[in-house]
Amino acid sequence: MAEIDAQVSQLLRQFFETWPFNHIPAEMRKPVALKLQLCSFRPGQFICPPNELPSAVHCIVQGRVRILGAMSYQSPTLAVVSTGAVVGWDSLLRRVAGGSVRAAGSENAADSEQEVLTIALPADEFEKLALQHLMPALAQQVSLPELFDTLSCFLSTMPSRFSGVNLKDVVQYIEQEQLAILHNWRPDQPGDLFSQSFAEQIWLVSGGASVNVPIGTPITNPNQLQQIRPSLFPVRLIGIERSFLASALLSGAIPNNEIVQPSSNIPLLAGNEDWSQPPIIVETTALAAPTVSVSPHEASTRIKSYPIRRSPAPELAEDLIACFGMICEFLQVPYRPDTMRRLLKQRSLDQFEQLDLCVRIAQAIGLEGQVVHFTPTAGGLNRLTLPAIVSCDDVLTVVYEVTPTLITVGSPRTGLVRLPPAQFAERLTPDSAPSLTSPTATCDAVVIERLSRTPTKRFGFGWFLPMLTAQKGVLFQVLIASIFIQVLGLANPLLVQQVIDKVIINANLGVIPMFGVLLIMFAFLEGVLTILRIYLFASTTTRLDLRLSLQIVRHMLRLPLNFFEQRQVGELSARLAELEKVRQFLTGTALTAVLDVIFSLIYVGVMFIYSYTLTICVLLTIPVIVVSTLLVASIQEKLLRTKADHGAKVQSYLIEVLGGIFTVKAQNMESLVEATWRDRYVNYIGSGFTTSTVGTIFGSFNQFINTVSSFLVLWVGASQVVEGQLSLGG
Repeated sequence: MAEIDAQVSQLLRQFFETWPFNHIPAEMRKPVALKLQLCSFRPGQFICPPNELPSAVHCIVQGRVRILGAMSYQSPTLAVVSTGAVVGWDSLLRRVAGGSVRAAGSENAADSEQEVLTIALPADEFEKLALQHLMPALAQQVSLPELFDTLSCFLSTMPSRFSGVNLKDVVQYIEQEQLAILHNWRPDQPGDLFSQSFAEQIWLVSGGASVNVPIGTPITNPNQLQQIRPSLFPVRLIGIERSFLASALLSGAIPNNEIVQPSSNIPLLAGNEDWSQPPIIVETTALAAPTVSVSPHEASTRIKSYPIRRSPAPELAEDLIACFGMICEFLQVPYRPDTMRRLLKQRSLDQFEQLDLCVRIAQAIGLEGQVVHFTPTAGGLNRLTLPAIVSCDDVLTVVYEVTPTLITVGSPRTGLVRLPPAQFAERLTPDSAPSLTSPTATCDAVVIERLSRTPTKRFGFGWFLPMLTAQKGVLFQVLIASIFIQVLGLANPLLVQQVIDKVIINANLGVIPMFGVLLIMFAFLEGVLTILRIYLFASTTTRLDLRLSLQIVRHMLRLPLNFFEQRQVGELSARLAELEKVRQFLTGTALTAVLDVIFSLIYVGVMFIYSYTLTICVLLTIPVIVVSTLLVASIQEKLLRTKADHGAKVQSYLIEVLGGIFTVKAQNMESLVEATWRDRYVNYIGSGFTTSTVGTIFGSFNQFINTVSSFLVLWVGASQVVEGQLSLGG
């Protein structure tokens, strides 16, 4: 039979007298005591690390701990608590890693290095106790980190920034004056009309079960909430005094007690109240921030859509490419596996830890990657923010969904796998054994999340399409003028045919004046329409140039600062130059190419009218040209990308040298700079030579195909003329 640890047994009475463990029934206390472990922390050591859910709930039995806010707010100290405080429970109930907890030194200078002792209850055991016995008590308590994290998320969604608000003071005042209450919401509860007794609160989503709105979203109606993942825990909703919050945000100061007092008609939850009942909320518009919602159908479709990509070879690089391909498709993020494969092959992967490499790749793609610790149990897996990457049987695997009964993962080796959480947890290799600071073994995972700046689609023609749509009226006029020009252009060879057939062959000189007048008239009309089309086209492309250039500069200036910190000025300059070429192509070659495609169909129709056989001879070469174009295009794309990369390096290095020319002169580094620039420029010239060589070969091949096509037309056409099937002019 298992026995209680001797050190823990001396502190059991203190533990079970502490909230919320004082609500544990007497018959359950001995089984709980068997799970407890005494932990020791040095001052400054993390008890609950930031950005990850705690692996245990800690009851402080000696020393002091410092409760810190979220890192996005420079981790302010929200409170310093001592013996009798319990930390970590709020993050487990919210399923949100908000803030952190660190061991603090003693107030007595002589005992400043005294270790902090805690009794730790593993997270899995705490969750079982919470669901069975502690939820009525936990449903009455709002913690400081929970308030701070929820309000910070709420303020981040507001259209205006409240720079004068000291969020730490606001949160501490709310807790001191009991201006916040808490309710739990479940999707199976009826959505009745809400009474007016809670009209003075603004209700914010704090966490709990996964729903279709982010943390800090104001809720005015329970129909806004849709659960997207099964959960045993309810959604936690925090109600804060609306008048106080409005005054604090608008004035930037804490109101005086005589101005704002907690409403006496808003009692805290009674001890015998059902914790699962939904909160009472009223329809309101004050302090309502923009909400991000997803329909139930979209949420269900997204969660149940699990992309799978296989590794072509059992290698780490291919596993990484496959895993991030699955994650990007799942999160609807643009992804280029060929680019990723090229970058991974350029460096040795042995110098990186696997999960650290995953974080670097996620950041390069535009996602947020974070290494977190979790207990290799069903409960630990259920606490992970998904999707996540874990090492399963020494193979990187994507965790898509975790329910109490089933876990869905995507493996680059075996495909989509569904297993019971306990069975999957057995395949995970713990990264650390139980210790004095961690009561259970832990594993590492990389949690992947979207950022506000994460792109939703790849850069392509669709980025320019709205600009072209705005000019559709003028472009339609250009199209009509071009059609008439092409029709008049067809009239010229038709008249020449008649001259050959009617005048030269039949020796009828009387019709030459009529044909001459028609040719001159058609040429005049064609010239007038051509001038009109060129004017309209030039005017349209000029407006498009201006709008596209403004859009490019506006987009660049609105990029976050870390985008520019990770890139050199020369590289950005080179990329802008490349984008300028794309813009010129879209406003010039692309539009004329569309017109050419339309008119080529007209020409083919006229050719079929004249001679079915000759038309077939011309069309026979089209498949060859299409196949060769597609083949060379893929080669040219890689060569042009390589050339662009080398050009960006040359441009970047030159700009850096010119920017630091005084340093170069002062240190006599001219020769070194020249040699470095020469090496980079040689690479650029070499890549450009290869690109031009491939282009020359392709152009010569196309010219050869055109010559063959012309020869076939002459050969077959001459045969038909000799046989009398076709006239000399036709």
